[in-house]
Amino acid sequence: MNYLTQEQFRDLTNNHKSWQQKSFENLRKSVADNENFYTQYKMATGGQKLLWLSFMHSDGIGSSRLLLSNEMTKAFPNGYYLAFPDRSCGLTISKDINENELQEIKDLVKGVYKNATTAMSGQLHLPRDFVIPEEWIQPIDKAFSNILTSEIFKLKRVN
Repeated sequence: MNYLTQEQFRDLTNNHKSWQQKSFENLRKSVADNENFYTQYKMATGGQKLLWLSFMHSDGIGSSRLLLSNEMTKAFPNGYYLAFPDRSCGLTISKDINENELQEIKDLVKGVYKNATTAMSGQLHLPRDFVIPEEWIQPIDKAFSNILTSEIFKLKRVN
């Protein structure tokens, strides 16, 4: 993984129309053949409520998938928190949780952060802290985006 310099950003912007949207589309489609959109999840006791999804994919950039707010907003219509304790690990946490569930998740995030290979943050964050221009995050392949969110909706129906 490489980070862009300001010069590279300017060059891409000047020479490649919609490169940002294409980059997010590449992120959506970067899941390996044997992986789901998410890698783990936790349901509340009784299986009636999705508490969180984790993104720890083999490419090592699970935290980047948290930027796919188009899919996250559909999956968590009542809101969500974000956690990225390690560059390889991202979590999307439902706001539809009680205080005990929230504390359990905060403890989990702090533990992963403490033992992280590439530590990023031990806190929960709001999506509004990472606002991305709407035109960047809109899926190019809407059918594929719907497949990703349908994976999450199936969890809610199965449990």
